[in-house]
Amino acid sequence: MPSLKLRSGDTVVFASDGVTDRGRVQHPPLGYGYVYIFIACS
Repeated sequence: MPSLKLRSGDTVVFASDGVTDRGRVQHPPLGYGYVYIFIACS
């Protein structure tokens, strides 16, 4: 898989279903789905 280089000011949009929103109400603001994994690995 090719790597992705983000630069300051770039925007990332997560469009999905409940997996993206997983646990956001119980663990705000990110929950523990794809958005949290993305932030934790960056």
